Amino acid sequence: MKNNRHTLPARRTWDEQGRGRAGINSFAVFQALIKHERNRCDRDGSEFSLAAFDVSGMNSNGRGIKRVANHIRQEMRSIDEVGWIDSQCIGVLLPVTNIEGGRKFAHRVDETIPARVYTYPAHWLPGYDTEAGRDSMECGKCEDTVGKVFSRKVPVWKSCMDVAGSLILIVLLSPLFLLMAVYIKAVSPGKAFYKQKRVGYRGKIFTFIKFRTMHEDNDPAVHREYLKDLIKSGRPMEKLDGDRDARIIPRGKVIRKLCLDELPQLFNVLRREMSLVGPRPCIPYEAEEYLRWHVHRFDTLPGMTGLWQVSGKNKLSFEQMIRLDITYGNRMSPLLDLKILLLTGPAIIGMAFDASVKRIGMKLLKPNTVSMIEGGEKKSLRDA
Repeated sequence: MKNNRHTLPARRTWDEQGRGRAGINSFAVFQALIKHERNRCDRDGSEFSLAAFDVSGMNSNGRGIKRVANHIRQEMRSIDEVGWIDSQCIGVLLPVTNIEGGRKFAHRVDETIPARVYTYPAHWLPGYDTEAGRDSMECGKCEDTVGKVFSRKVPVWKSCMDVAGSLILIVLLSPLFLLMAVYIKAVSPGKAFYKQKRVGYRGKIFTFIKFRTMHEDNDPAVHREYLKDLIKSGRPMEKLDGDRDARIIPRGKVIRKLCLDELPQLFNVLRREMSLVGPRPCIPYEAEEYLRWHVHRFDTLPGMTGLWQVSGKNKLSFEQMIRLDITYGNRMSPLLDLKILLLTGPAIIGMAFDASVKRIGMKLLKPNTVSMIEGGEKKSLRDA
């Protein structure tokens, strides 16, 4: 890696020219190094720490930066790497180092420089106490360190597409929203909308909105156990709602098959909690079952539809879904988003058609099954 440093493009802003001469890796190189280390840790189960030093108060002529860089090099091991997290924050990658080791390193460099230490995977896994996985020292401008180095920044084109698309669809579909709300209130006591906590971009929890298609006060333990079994078994991710699920409101299955219950998530898209296209946001208790590499799906803004939905959805296993989500994050582009959006409608119609054929087949099969059983019983009586 070190031999390739000078062949990669360096940062060009005026206040970083001296910093490049200080021998600090550019943001692009440093991010690639961290990504490589993260993948290695996912494979072998080890951990690493990232010490982030706030140098926003250093003099702009580069002398203060060089002094910090020299202090860092004196404390670094041969396997450690130093690089820019942004224009005001220097990071040091510390492989095979826990949180305590990272804190000791930061104190040895210079106790007067504001710093914060992060450890992977501790702080990154949903449900973990982040305060236990970070150093308590203030870090000024380095608050968003984890997001910058681990996840992909939401592209401007995607933000524009999401805001414009969600606004247009909310206006166009507002009559349908009203009809859906009135129908749900008429057939089932309770609220028309269902709110639930979900894990979103960079592992942050947000409130997910959809039309309520189940009766209120359902026990989530049944769904939790079902999800746990799906994740571990490798079976296709078929929904729990069966042919006669008592939890579903009248015509609720039709609403769910046509994905009409998902439409309120346009407001999540408008609030920038979700995107039109991306991985589906999971429930926190689902995320607790994830392996390390599974959490890479949180590097991308979650979406209403995605590569998994148009590639087979409920016919695929949990691991296949995760791989498709990570693939989308790596290949994300305006053309791919547009392609997925155009394929979503046909995919929904196809799934609804398959469900109808299956239901009709089951109805036709039941009388024949009864006749076969009765015929078998009569034959057994004759033989006796």
